[in-house]
Amino acid sequence: MVDQNKLSLYLEQLRDELIAETLWLEEELDENKYNSTAPFCCDTMAFHEWLQFVFLPKMQYMIDNNLELPSSLAIAPMGEVEYRAELKERENLIKILNKIDSLFV
Repeated sequence: MVDQNKLSLYLEQLRDELIAETLWLEEELDENKYNSTAPFCCDTMAFHEWLQFVFLPKMQYMIDNNLELPSSLAIAPMGEVEYRAELKERENLIKILNKIDSLFV
């Protein structure tokens, strides 16, 4: 079972890291970007947009409403693929994604 307190902490760290790495957007995305059936909305959003506008709100909603969390999660590999050309600069972000993933093993 996922430790919701740790997950909440890691989600907060993820938000803070997106802000620190200037990947956090102040403006809401165009509604059309949400019309995706691809994993991580990769055909309509950048990975950091998906983290901010889909992943973080969905996970927070699940925690706040005491809903069953996924049994497994693997977002760090997508981050590694997305940021393969800048892994050094995104090292902290990838570490946080790995910490989140580790809760779902």
